[in-house]
Amino acid sequence: ALAYGIYYFSFIVNTTEEKLRFQAEHDLLTGILNRNTIVKILVSNIAGNQNRMIAIIMTDIDHFKRINDRHGHLVGDEVLKAVTRFLGISLREGDSLGRFGGEEFIMVLPGCHLSAALGVAERIRRLVADTPVSTSAGDIKVSMSFGVAVMQSGWSEDSEALINRADKALYSAKNNGRNRVEYA
Repeated sequence: ALAYGIYYFSFIVNTTEEKLRFQAEHDLLTGILNRNTIVKILVSNIAGNQNRMIAIIMTDIDHFKRINDRHGHLVGDEVLKAVTRFLGISLREGDSLGRFGGEEFIMVLPGCHLSAALGVAERIRRLVADTPVSTSAGDIKVSMSFGVAVMQSGWSEDSEALINRADKALYSAKNNGRNRVEYA
């Protein structure tokens, strides 16, 4: 009985540690990686892939505040979850997806060159724009803007500089009419 008790206690501790680790690394609403974890993955990819390209895509939902204002925050949460599914199904195995903040997401695509990253962003953009999100308030049309940046092999750029370039490209997409892909 003592051995079983020790085994059971060990099982509970391990399960609790796994749950805590998951909660520490993931966004609780969407279930994807949180900002801290996705940045760590990017840093790790940059450090470990000096001879390969790394692309990142930053994206956010156009006019998301209007959705929240018109339909309420719970419907906004439904939209965030649906968009997260669109993003997740559009990535390759080995790519990473994280919530950067609010309605902004970042994708890390190791070994991906610019034309392929632009293709991924455009495919997601079309999927989101062409697929109304089914919510408790009815179907809602959503669009997204995308900023793409690629670190070429051999560059001495850090994660912050790469994120900054993708963010500038995202703002360029927003300033040029939204629902589009730009790169820097």
